[in-house]
Amino acid sequence: MTIRSAPGEVATIYGAPLVTGAGTTLSHLRFDVDNVNHVLAAGEHCQPRGETTGAFSLEIEASNVTLERSDVFQSDVAFDKRAVGIGVGWHVPVTGLVIRNNRIHDFGHCRDEDHGIYLDQVNGARVYGNWIYDIPHGAGIQLWSSAHNVHIYLNVIDRAASGLSLGGYSTTSNNLIDHNVIMNSVGAAEAGYPKGVAIWTYWLEKEGEHNTFSDNLLFRTTSNGVVGGGRGLLAIHNIRANPRFVDPAAGDYRVAPGSPVAKWGLWNGR
Repeated sequence: MTIRSAPGEVATIYGAPLVTGAGTTLSHLRFDVDNVNHVLAAGEHCQPRGETTGAFSLEIEASNVTLERSDVFQSDVAFDKRAVGIGVGWHVPVTGLVIRNNRIHDFGHCRDEDHGIYLDQVNGARVYGNWIYDIPHGAGIQLWSSAHNVHIYLNVIDRAASGLSLGGYSTTSNNLIDHNVIMNSVGAAEAGYPKGVAIWTYWLEKEGEHNTFSDNLLFRTTSNGVVGGGRGLLAIHNIRANPRFVDPAAGDYRVAPGSPVAKWGLWNGR
């Protein structure tokens, strides 16, 4: 099943979309996630200061789902109740996921665990070509707690507390993160979380293996941009440079002339 806007139109979906149908494609849509009265189960987001209500995300609990060329954001939610943007596999294992060429922004103000994209029980996903920005209290993308065989590439992550976070259990393994631009990591509010980095790891038990962070461009992140390593994460061949986008302050990440990533084939926003 495909849900998309008519040609030349842009339909807006409000509320807390929950995708449970395998094989669903969501295309050329606007998702304004604004349901501040949604009741959450224990341990889910957003629950600031022990509250039981908050804004929920676009949640995907089915396999072979594609989300493409859409705008996913929160507009009318109070700043301190904004939560995860896209949550995948919280309740059931998910395979065959594709998230590509989307704008994902203005999330993650509730807690430092609230991110742009949250991949949990996910196997074999591809996440590429997205513009992810203004996630000041969370990571642009988190792989937790058993994401494996995931390929994350050709994304732009700007003004997030950290570019990516990786961890959980040994099953968070064999993930490849390459050719992403991670810039202006703004730090996190709560103590105990790495601030202003490109990627960080945290392992609850035995750490995962064969996770690679390579050939990414880092700009305005602290130190070398990486916290954690060893067997859980191999970081190699990453560079530091100004990516030179058209107008990143306005959320325009088209590549400008002279950009060091001009030949990568980043999404042009269309």
